[in-house]
Amino acid sequence: MDKHELQIHNNGSATYTSGDIATAPDVILSHGITRYGNITWSVIDDDLRSPHEGILLEIGSSVSCVRKELIDWRSFDRDAYKDLTGTVLTDLLEKWSIDKEKDG
Repeated sequence: MDKHELQIHNNGSATYTSGDIATAPDVILSHGITRYGNITWSVIDDDLRSPHEGILLEIGSSVSCVRKELIDWRSFDRDAYKDLTGTVLTDLLEKWSIDKEKDG
């Protein structure tokens, strides 16, 4: 790290959680990006359906914006979504297959 002047951006927050185990195995290294402004490293608060957490690295000043949540991911029924999209995509594939046969 010293040889290549690398900087660690992690803040020590856990990025892997499984049962009673919470660790921070993810490491973000950079060289020279601090010249673009302050660097902020954080763990996102989204359910990725994985023991791994998403990481957000913000570079420079942030532009203030309003975040509008379109889907409540905490209560999102993924199984129902999977069933519904599976049916819709199967129907679409059948329609395309029939259209392709008609076109010859």
